[in-house]
Amino acid sequence: MLTQWGLGGTAAGIPSLVPQRKEHVDVEAQILDLLSRVQTLEGSVRAGDSSMATVIGIAQLMTDISEMRTELRQDLGALSDELAGLRRHMNEQLNSILSELQQKPDPLEPEPIN
Repeated sequence: MLTQWGLGGTAAGIPSLVPQRKEHVDVEAQILDLLSRVQTLEGSVRAGDSSMATVIGIAQLMTDISEMRTELRQDLGALSDELAGLRRHMNEQLNSILSELQQKPDPLEPEPIN
């Protein structure tokens, strides 16, 4: 059950909290790729490689991260809307059930003696 919600695995020590649907798996794979690229670029910068390719790679990586953040914000906004709709639906169903229960006679209530 935990792996269904992404809690069973970690990416670079960061637990995933995203449900494991196909589109989310793709996003998670992209994030893992970005993390790998960041680590590679950081390693080359630490090693003293200040080539233009490293600078360009970092700039591209920052752009990719920005795009991913935008996508995640949109996905979370859509998820929030879906949850709000589900809450409304469940509340309507609960109110309907409660209304039906209030209209039925209570089986534990004693019947009047005539």
